[in-house]
Amino acid sequence: MRRTIIILIALFSTLTTAYDVIGLKLYRDGDNTVAEVVTSGPATVKTAKLTGPDRLLIDLMGGVHRLKDSDLPPLPPGIVVEVRSAQFESDPPITRIVLVMAEPTGEVRTIDGPRSGQVFIPTPGYPDFPEWSIGRATPAVPSVEEPPVEPVAEPEPSPEPAPVEPEPEQPREPSPTRPPDPRRIQLPEEELQQAFVVGDTVGEGASYVRPRVVYRGWEFPDPFIVAKPVTEAQLGDESFPIVEDLKLVGVVAGRGPDKVAILQDARGWGYILEMGDSIRDGLVDEITDTTIVFDIEEFGVIRQVILTLPKEAFTR
Repeated sequence: MRRTIIILIALFSTLTTAYDVIGLKLYRDGDNTVAEVVTSGPATVKTAKLTGPDRLLIDLMGGVHRLKDSDLPPLPPGIVVEVRSAQFESDPPITRIVLVMAEPTGEVRTIDGPRSGQVFIPTPGYPDFPEWSIGRATPAVPSVEEPPVEPVAEPEPSPEPAPVEPEPEQPREPSPTRPPDPRRIQLPEEELQQAFVVGDTVGEGASYVRPRVVYRGWEFPDPFIVAKPVTEAQLGDESFPIVEDLKLVGVVAGRGPDKVAILQDARGWGYILEMGDSIRDGLVDEITDTTIVFDIEEFGVIRQVILTLPKEAFTR
């Protein structure tokens, strides 16, 4: 009995031994795309799939997150379109890596190793690509204290110069008067006679002459809408937009001090969002003159996504 207890304690300590997650690689191996997670000790890998969009979750049981999570190199062309990672649990430690996929995949296969964990994703027909990798996050550089600045003695004030008496002003000849510029003359608000047609007769009528702009829809196509013969979505059937599919195309004034953002997704559908409006897995947190900020909650972790208005939209 005592020997059994000792074996169980040793097994539990082995399973809960923490290690650092220090690297991630993507490369091709035959008909598979391999995601290899580099660790400082024996790795235990668990996977799961999510849809809307398609995602592959890779959990490193006992892993402490040390990966670089910003300024990542661009991903190669393939089934993986985005990579995210974070510390999913702290006690016991679990590091979660999320791979956003271009399409659903078949059954994946995992291999646990002494210094890495491998996930084999079946991708037959996909082209080869060079190996992609990220490493450990760069530690923060400690600030260097500047030496104290010694006080400098202020120079003695120089004596003020003697006041100079101003010279008497010479009388100036009056400038010749110029005729008023006819472009700057304010015309009185008066009624101007303008011909108007009543039936077959032409008479004199009173009306204000003011500039106006008329859009003649039967002569030119409307530049702001594409007419289609069918309705793409019934009222009430529209789904919440996904932040990965959106791009910011405009910011306009809203009700009160808040602004309103105009966005478009990959299908060409438009969305008008205000502060607090909901999207898939989050909501709108802030709208500025050139950006919109979303708070997205995934797996208990809130991350911020910032979409920026293209430069050509506000530098005209």
